[in-house]
Amino acid sequence: MKKTTFAPKNDGSCPKNGHDCSNSCHGTVHVSSLAEVSPLASNGMAAGLHRHLWLPKTAAMFLILCVAGALMPLQAQDNVYAVEFNQANNRFGILDLLSGNFTQVSTLGGTIYNDVAYNSANGTLFGIANNCSDLVTFNTASGEVNEVNPLNVPGIESLAFQPGTGVLFGCAQNGLYTIDPTTAQATFVGSFGNPYNLNLAQNIRFDSNGNLYLSNTSDNTDIYQVNLLDGSASFVGEATGFANLILMNAGQYMYGVSIPAINGTVGQPELLSFDLNSFIFGGTNADGSIHQITTTLVGGGPAFPVNFDFSGAVPPVIPPPWVPKLVINQQADGSEQITASGGRSGQTYVFQYSADMANWSTICTNTADEAGAATIIDASAKSTPNGYYRTLTPQTPQ
Repeated sequence: MKKTTFAPKNDGSCPKNGHDCSNSCHGTVHVSSLAEVSPLASNGMAAGLHRHLWLPKTAAMFLILCVAGALMPLQAQDNVYAVEFNQANNRFGILDLLSGNFTQVSTLGGTIYNDVAYNSANGTLFGIANNCSDLVTFNTASGEVNEVNPLNVPGIESLAFQPGTGVLFGCAQNGLYTIDPTTAQATFVGSFGNPYNLNLAQNIRFDSNGNLYLSNTSDNTDIYQVNLLDGSASFVGEATGFANLILMNAGQYMYGVSIPAINGTVGQPELLSFDLNSFIFGGTNADGSIHQITTTLVGGGPAFPVNFDFSGAVPPVIPPPWVPKLVINQQADGSEQITASGGRSGQTYVFQYSADMANWSTICTNTADEAGAATIIDASAKSTPNGYYRTLTPQTPQ
């Protein structure tokens, strides 16, 4: 798997002669430069490119919906344990990341539960209750909450078990802690320091590579990598346009969810995945601008419920919630207009052509407009043999 890069001409044409992608043509396409590959990619399709659409290259108009890779059925493997935050009667239950459906197991009253963390080593679910005061466990079958002990350090807001070791970490505004899950005794690891814009430290979560990340809360969500040895936090970039985005995990994968109740506001439900390859230490570009992290709306996406912290053992990567469409129209001069739609605004589409559906070449890339659509003109269709088109949408789950 590699990153494909090209330099578009100034006149808007693409690297292959005769292909016009003058509408917002991109110079760099992260086709599959992922730290890990989705187990959902199958059927011989290239892993990491989770939506494949193809159409025969003919004179007629076609409309085909196609999802590459067999999506796993809605089973327990898509479910995580979730607890509602700061509501009049907080609910505990099972959350299906693929659909966004929540199944209530119990109600917990007005007690504030700041976070939950699933220990995959023994299947136990821990949480922080009473507004950062107590370490608790959940009976995942009944929803019953049992106190381990009061935390000896005030203000610990988030928990995360380190993959492989089972060490429980916690974060407070002043820095990183380890916590004994049997006694609730917290030991200070170190301060986060003063990285860019870390004005309100929120959730911590491990990614699939064993790195620990921290999110803040502001109009845009900033992400930081935390050093497990001394607690120092390094800015790695910003998720622009996503406020109150809090880090969560499902198995080995890290996600972001919308919890507007943190600031007492109403926000758009969102479930996002992060491209870990888009994280850079320092969080700034060569020109000094703030680096933008690549995110993808996944699973329940805009139908995802707000104000839930979640954690659990979910092996598959959750795919995006939408199914793109591809339409071809032959033009009077013999060229072909190709339109991809059904994505989200700003989504990158990679348009490709094949004569045999085995060997694919990239025509160009384009960025979806506000309606989630992108259109190109393939002028080379006047001289190339009949074949097939498809469009790929680069996947970024991690």
